[in-house]
Amino acid sequence: MNEELKTNELTFQKLFDILKRSFVRILIYGLILAILGGGIATIVTIADRDTAEYETIIEYNFAGIEEGKDPFGNNLDTSRIKSDTIINDALKNMGITEKSPQYTQTLRDNISIIGFVSSKTAQELAQGNMPGYFPSRYTIVLTESSQIGFSRTQYQIFLNELIASYKQYFKDIYNYGKVLSLSIADKALEATSDYYDLCIDYELAINKLLRELSTLEDSVPDRYNKLYSNIEVLKNELSTIESYIIGNNVSKENAPLTLFENLTSKNQDYSDLSTMYGELASSQLAAIKEYNNNTSKTTTDGKLIEIVETESKYYDQMMKDYNSYNVKQHDYKLKADNIAKKIELVRDAEAATAQERAFVENSLLTFAKNINNTLDTINAELELYSEHKIVENGFKIAMPAVRIRTTMNYLLIVAITLISAFVGVIAAIFVTEIKAKRSIVKNGKTAQNLED
Repeated sequence: MNEELKTNELTFQKLFDILKRSFVRILIYGLILAILGGGIATIVTIADRDTAEYETIIEYNFAGIEEGKDPFGNNLDTSRIKSDTIINDALKNMGITEKSPQYTQTLRDNISIIGFVSSKTAQELAQGNMPGYFPSRYTIVLTESSQIGFSRTQYQIFLNELIASYKQYFKDIYNYGKVLSLSIADKALEATSDYYDLCIDYELAINKLLRELSTLEDSVPDRYNKLYSNIEVLKNELSTIESYIIGNNVSKENAPLTLFENLTSKNQDYSDLSTMYGELASSQLAAIKEYNNNTSKTTTDGKLIEIVETESKYYDQMMKDYNSYNVKQHDYKLKADNIAKKIELVRDAEAATAQERAFVENSLLTFAKNINNTLDTINAELELYSEHKIVENGFKIAMPAVRIRTTMNYLLIVAITLISAFVGVIAAIFVTEIKAKRSIVKNGKTAQNLED
């Protein structure tokens, strides 16, 4: 029994003898199966070419992205990345211009935008611990297609150009320099009926600029105060011109109204507007008092039969309208009172001289240049700021385009080749051992026949 166990034991010496006996067969079998396996894997890889994919990764980094908002506080639309405009710009940058809408559609259908969700975040979302999640990192995937007809290099170039075009679009859309503009005609001095009217128009335009600038207070706080001060300087300059007009009773030559008549008319307009908004505010306040924002109850014979919750949004809108009417009423009253004081200054004043009119015109022309120069300076600074803050830091390309299946396919070919070669080695050893055993059995029978 022990001898039999000893015989069946696989020692290193026996293994070496087996490999030695099978060496030639191992080479032949291993080489043949390796060539067959590798060849088949290569054919499959080439046949799978249409499903290869290219990836690039982008990142957003600005306040509000965690809530799915863009730099201006609106919903971020990542689908713009594969819009017709962006795709066509990318193709144009590649020197490809004559393509049909169907071709653009094919490209768009082969582009996927996938938000990155970490495993921890995915787990929290699955458990319901996170009410909503908006990713800041996205993977842009471009799938190869025979209908597109790109080479592998062209696919990578296109994907990089696509993101470059989107980056330019992002810069153009969220460029703060485009926010501020002047709502005054180019030749305002010639078009205006009187100097004072032009001052009012400029005042309204400046107030509009200040309101527009106030929207940037949170997004560009480190620039807001400086920009606000620049516009306040213009406001003070305009106030100086207006004071000169009132103090010297300056009207434009051949103006339809004297300055006194002009001011009197505006005073009446402001007074009427103040009265109108005052009446609207009183009416709205009465409606609010009738409207109960708390729980209302309906009872019969002292018993509660119904509970109705009032709509808070409706109540909030009523309050908002009331406050708006109230503010406008006080605002127009202040304007009317202010003009009433000016009326007293020009009531019995002498008409202005030609030199005084010339001074006012030169002052207004200088002011027009100053306000345009200031706006150009502000917009240029905002553009540089937004380019750095929003484009460079707010949008980044975390990874340029790469072909994600090339390495995987080569590894697959190598793996299949090695496995095939290993199978060939096993098969060679197996065949060698079977033949050896058959030879032993055959030799044993031959010896037995000789003995007989």
